[in-house]
Amino acid sequence: MESYSKQRNDRMRECVDDYLMDDDLDARACYENMLMAVQEAIDYHRKELDKASELYDLMQGHRPIDAFDDAYGHLAAQQNVTVRDDGSKAYNYAANITLADIAKFQRGSSL
Repeated sequence: MESYSKQRNDRMRECVDDYLMDDDLDARACYENMLMAVQEAIDYHRKELDKASELYDLMQGHRPIDAFDDAYGHLAAQQNVTVRDDGSKAYNYAANITLADIAKFQRGSSL
């Protein structure tokens, strides 16, 4: 029984022989076809890597902002919105605080 390594080497040799024995193909065509085959393998594995990486990120809690808005955006729509003189919006739920208020607080002003 042949080892897998020997079987693989035999298949490679047969493939190279197939290209070299074809009178309609030159060495350049063989070379370009081999490059194309390697690039296809790279593209396939990159796609699978990207998919696995995206799943990993989702499992770690990294989600696009749009996904959050789709899931929770309706909550803000249910609240009464107050538009202030400076154009900022305040939602009347837990507290009437805007990002501008938080910025003032961080600079030392009181809310």
